[in-house]
Amino acid sequence: MSLISLPTELLYMILEELGPETFQEDINRLLVCKAWYRLALPICYQRVCLTSRNLDQVSRVAAAYDVIIDNVKSVVLSLSGCDDWPPADGSSLSAFELSPAETDAASRWFGKVECALENVVEMLEEADKLEKLQFTALSQLNVARLPFPPPQDYLYGPTIYQLLDTSLSHERLTVLELDTGGSALKQSWDTYEEVHLCPLIASSFTHLRRLRLRMWRICPDVIKVLTSGIASLEVVVINISLKHPLRMDCRSWLWWSHCCGAEVHYWDHEYWPDPFMDSNEAYPTMVEAATQAKPALPKLRFLRVLSHIPAHKGLVAVDCLSGTNLMLPEGADWEDDGSVDTDNRGLYITRGVRQRWEG
Repeated sequence: MSLISLPTELLYMILEELGPETFQEDINRLLVCKAWYRLALPICYQRVCLTSRNLDQVSRVAAAYDVIIDNVKSVVLSLSGCDDWPPADGSSLSAFELSPAETDAASRWFGKVECALENVVEMLEEADKLEKLQFTALSQLNVARLPFPPPQDYLYGPTIYQLLDTSLSHERLTVLELDTGGSALKQSWDTYEEVHLCPLIASSFTHLRRLRLRMWRICPDVIKVLTSGIASLEVVVINISLKHPLRMDCRSWLWWSHCCGAEVHYWDHEYWPDPFMDSNEAYPTMVEAATQAKPALPKLRFLRVLSHIPAHKGLVAVDCLSGTNLMLPEGADWEDDGSVDTDNRGLYITRGVRQRWEG
């Protein structure tokens, strides 16, 4: 018996086991025959991956293929800043200046991203089968441009709020991985918008099972359990460490900015925040909030808060379930096992970081 002669239900189960990646790696795998195509196409669109380069195609694709809206279960958004800037037009530019052409290109790119994300929101409103949202927004690194141009914040605050609100309204959504440490939230090209995302994220704990977070602005409200005992969370990972995109030495690492704190323009040398800003409070504050939330999360099996210490390239972490302090090497995944911090080097964060570093 050939595979295609199997009962339709059984063949669909086999194709679903293969997963959307199988067909996205080679689109010709859809074209075995018409019957195969009808079954495989919905599976192919169960996972949609969008990047800086194809984000503006969402509206055209969604309009042409209702099958995406009807079947998408996983949306992966990976943005990396203004990756289509023109080359530098003069040698007089410093690392903190943009040429007029670059400024104009960055402004246009910001508008393009904003419009495209609005289309993504419209698509997600109808994506009733959505189970996973993975959103990464990094700063660009234009290696063709020396000195490096300052990174441009390119996320529009209200749209990001709407994106999360729309996604989290789907009770099938069980996985949220949000890493927007590469961009603050803007209101327009040159103004900023105070948008508090933390309570919105916390309000979805009744159906979320997995949560990974890193944001430029974050606060303990993000782990506040609103109703004790009914949360479904099993995995929570919060990283409060931000790497300065212009400096490559160990002093280039920054910590979070509190949601209710002062505005920070990290790309502008006149407004660089203190590298030790809130360093003696941020880490223990978030660890304490996570530890206090633990009793209200009965299904929890992994709870970790990560940060960093000066003069160390890796990360420090606290396993809030066991209270174990860990060290993770540079480049390690946030959930890697790491090694036990027997020397308590993470205490540099909570015991006078500035004095120890500058001394």
